[in-house]
Amino acid sequence: MKVSVIVTTHNTERYLLKCMDSIFNQTLSDIEIIIADDASTDSTPQIATELAKTHENVLFLCTMLRAARA
Repeated sequence: MKVSVIVTTHNTERYLLKCMDSIFNQTLSDIEIIIADDASTDSTPQIATELAKTHENVLFLCTMLRAARA
């Protein structure tokens, strides 16, 4: 069974690698990881882009416009 993990981010450069390490260290082998960034202004998009380049199971989605809060 494939599991999809969605990681939402906004200016989370301090925490993203630790979060991803935790997901990578899970015992499940068939994991798809989707990083969805909401217009970060720090280095979060660069970190996520690098992760997507080096891990075939990581997909990075980025928006340039900050979504409205409910």
